[in-house]
Amino acid sequence: ENVRIFKDGDSYLYLAINPTISPKTVEIKMPQGFLPQSCVNFYTGEKHGGKSSFSATIPPQDVLLVEAK
Repeated sequence: ENVRIFKDGDSYLYLAINPTISPKTVEIKMPQGFLPQSCVNFYTGEKHGGKSSFSATIPPQDVLLVEAK
């Protein structure tokens, strides 16, 4: 998978691409010293917060988009 991280002020946007034909599980790690109030997985609608990392599954040939702020 390919992962891109974009920073805008105090928030981060994670974009992970799974080009394969099978699901991929990835661990999203926050930058050192950054503990987000909320993380939203736009694909599933799941919300996480107060963690320095969490796991997510990317469907086959799809993307994962997570905002942390």
